[in-house]
Amino acid sequence: MNKSWQTSLFILIKKVITKVRKIAALILPRIGRQPVSSPPPMQAAPLPSKEEERLEALHRYDILHTEAEAAFDDLTALASYICGPPIALVSWIESNR
Repeated sequence: MNKSWQTSLFILIKKVITKVRKIAALILPRIGRQPVSSPPPMQAAPLPSKEEERLEALHRYDILHTEAEAAFDDLTALASYICGPPIALVSWIESNR
């Protein structure tokens, strides 16, 4: 089997890589690289003033840890339709999550 085309391709790829490295060496120093710093640590959000009432209602409705329900999907679809985002989620959040 003739592998000359593979050899030619390999040589061409090496030439392209060499050219890209030369161009990068000329351009990158001019861009002025800024040091990357770590983002500040996340801070906990303050609890709402009616947090106890919210948690009581959440437990009273008995909707935590349930299987998927069409009513919840419909609620999410309605929220998406009204607000117009490409994606919509509704989350029920307990006190320890």
